[in-house]
Amino acid sequence: MYIIRSLIPRSKSTILGLSRPLSMVAGAQLAKHQEKINADPDKVWGMMLEKVERPDKYVPMVKTVEIPRRFSDGSVERIMVAETPKGDITINEYISISDITKTVVFLLKNDPNYYGFVTNTVFEAQDGTTILDYTVNWTPYKKETEGPDMANSIRNAVLHAKCIAEA
Repeated sequence: MYIIRSLIPRSKSTILGLSRPLSMVAGAQLAKHQEKINADPDKVWGMMLEKVERPDKYVPMVKTVEIPRRFSDGSVERIMVAETPKGDITINEYISISDITKTVVFLLKNDPNYYGFVTNTVFEAQDGTTILDYTVNWTPYKKETEGPDMANSIRNAVLHAKCIAEA
């Protein structure tokens, strides 16, 4: 939670529901998927770092990307436009990177329908296996908001990154 709170003013953390455990946030859409990757963990981590500024390489529906702000700790604000079956959407995020945990956190900013975040984490298992984990936790402001199939979307995203890493 510290990583997320370091990117937003303290007063907004309560509005976003980040001051409570995620299990207590009503209507949260939590999905995760992980895969073993037949590639060096440093290569996969490099891909996750590249994804911050080049999401179009890893998320095929992305049309445009802008980095309007860079923070002194290496975090960035990113605005991207993505094509969906219902039309183009703009996604504005604060992105925080932790080399220690090999985790990238994508925190939604000013989204009209959701608040929450996505994490991309690279693990190295005891046997040396590389594991890539994506977790998404988006909560709709209105319970009746019809959202995307998070489980399928996150699974496809991990499998796409796996294909790139293993190529």
